[in-house]
Order: sequence, then C-alpha cells, then structure tokens
Amino acid sequence: MAVQTDVSKWVDRYGDILYRYALARVNDTDVAQDLVQDTFMAALKAIDNFAGKAQEKTWLIGILKHKIIDYYRKKSSQMEKSTESAPDVDAFFDEKGRWAIPVNSWDGDPDRVLSNRQFFATLHECMDQLPKNQFLVFKFREMMTFSIEELCNILNLTATNVSVLLYRARQALRKCIDSNWFERT
Repeated sequence: MAVQTDVSKWVDRYGDILYRYALARVNDTDVAQDLVQDTFMAALKAIDNFAGKAQEKTWLIGILKHKIIDYYRKKSSQMEKSTESAPDVDAFFDEKGRWAIPVNSWDGDPDRVLSNRQFFATLHECMDQLPKNQFLVFKFREMMTFSIEELCNILNLTATNVSVLLYRARQALRKCIDSNWFERT
C-alpha cells in the first residue's frame, strides 16, 4: 500500500542531505550531484512501493547508498584488476623482527592528532596519490567500514585481491604520512 507523500518538496527537504552524503563518499561534486539526481528519479519510479515503514529521508538515503555502490561497481569494472601477489612482508623487518626502516614517532595525544585539520588534509592528499583500485578498497574498508565480503561483491574482486590492495594502500599511506606529516610536525 503506497503512502501519501509530497514529492514536489523532496529536493528542498532532502537535496542538501543527500548531496552531502554522496559527496562524502565519492569526493566529486559532479558525481555526487548526478547520484542525487539518479536517486530522486529512482524514488519517483518506486514511489508506489514506498510503504512508509521508514521515514522518507531514510528511504531516499537507502536508494542513494545503492546508487553509490552501483557507481563504484561500474568504476571498478573499468579498472585494471591487480593479479600480483602480496609483497614480501619480511622485507619490512630485520632478522630480529624490528622495522628495517624506522617508523617515525607518533608522539602526542591521538585525539589531538585526529582532530587536526592539517593531518586530515595530508591524509587526503596521500589517499589521492594511491592508484584508484587501492584508493577504493581503502576508502570502503577503513572509512565506510564495508566488510571484505561486501568489497568483493561491490568491486568484483576476490578476497585475496582485496586484501592485497588494502595492504598496499596501508603501506603507501604509512610511507606518505610519515614523510608528509610526521617529518614536518
């Protein structure tokens, strides 16, 4: 049974919320706008199925989330899939199990570092330097908390491939943050 809803006010009520939600997940204003527009179009087509069990906003965000997943799924199918094996972990450690290349000290209050805008600017700069497949895997896993299984389904990759990409992204980010943040602070 369809619920009575005022479709003409969706853009005014939910446009900004949906746009911010999309932008936080795709980091591209044009793509975020397109995804919100696609969300409204899909919602209009499915309005007869809206039973009112959730708020309109929740229903629209659910549609948008699926649009974002579809966007990344399409994008990942265009990416070249990495088939290389994981790097040799032993290369990072000496014979006694210590770091072969010393890690800079991350002294200080972690809460203070995390709240520091400059740190996040550096993190995002470092993330932008990652290859697209590593960027997507890292963002989905660490920032959007998708499971490995969800990543495999979204990106059409094997669990091993996702793990390798995540490992490489973490290593690259560690190195980049080390040299661009901790050596400057």
